[in-house]
Amino acid sequence: MSIVTEPDTEADEHARAEVATTGECPAPRQQARVDAPAAKADGAGTATDPTAAASGVSPARSWSWPQPRHVAMVVGAIVMGFVVYLFLVSPLLYNRAQGALTSRLQVALSQANAGGVPRDPGRGDPIGFIDARRLGLSAVMVEGARQGQLADGPGHVRGTPLPGQLGVSIVAGRRAAFGSPFASLHSAREGDEVVLTTPRGTLNYTVVTATIVPDRPASVLAAARDGADATGSRLALVTSDPWGVAAERIVVVATLSGPPVPGGSTSDAMATEELDPDRQPGSLAALTLWSILLVAALLATSRARGAWRSPAVFLLAAPVVASLAMVLYDSAIAVLPPTL
Repeated sequence: MSIVTEPDTEADEHARAEVATTGECPAPRQQARVDAPAAKADGAGTATDPTAAASGVSPARSWSWPQPRHVAMVVGAIVMGFVVYLFLVSPLLYNRAQGALTSRLQVALSQANAGGVPRDPGRGDPIGFIDARRLGLSAVMVEGARQGQLADGPGHVRGTPLPGQLGVSIVAGRRAAFGSPFASLHSAREGDEVVLTTPRGTLNYTVVTATIVPDRPASVLAAARDGADATGSRLALVTSDPWGVAAERIVVVATLSGPPVPGGSTSDAMATEELDPDRQPGSLAALTLWSILLVAALLATSRARGAWRSPAVFLLAAPVVASLAMVLYDSAIAVLPPTL
């Protein structure tokens, strides 16, 4: 603030006349003038520009690393999102896959009924319907028992004969996620009926044993083959135990009523690879990569929000973050036991 003296006015002339009469000099009048508006501190102690405030433009805030509580909230949201995806979204994906597989299997059954020769299925192809009413099981089976196949339905373990062929055929299925087709397998008991409808015919099985074994391929194969008839066909249904943990495996064995259909081959090496939950190549590396990308996207969104302070930042970032989260969740499922 500066001090200025006004120019001569009528009052000044009167003052000079008074000086001439009395000999005393009155003090000059002064007026305060504001040269420029000073910066005003806001409630946080940060100086704000009143010119910018008057013009309606919000000053940009400097970005800083998020606080630990914010990081914990983000991590918690990601974990909660994974739980929602695993138990609420995955059943929807399973139902959609089952619908597509049903259409393909009906075509194969029609061709077989017309006298066509069933071809050997490739990984992911539908191989037949499986129905066990008392267990609440009704689904389309696929060829292969890795993560991708078991997300679509119960999967035939490659390296074992196809259902109905001579030997022990193993079919694995999920107990908790992706439709949980084997959710009630733990309640199987001797005498339960399991019916398979395949291009090679209708196969009727009867449950003879149900056991719980360690979560090792060798233990599963041993339980499935224990007491098997060298001239018959046997079906072993396998899933995780207990629910949602997969510390052990349930193995339910059923025998075929009637003679086996021709064909069938066995490869213990291939079956072991299918049943081993740790043999998912590249799954852990993919999980790490997508985790880093998701965290980077969230940090970039936070920084952009701090710089521009516009809701449009969230509208632009939401599709990217959601897509990365979905890919991350798929990668996380790949490191879990396939029969979970």
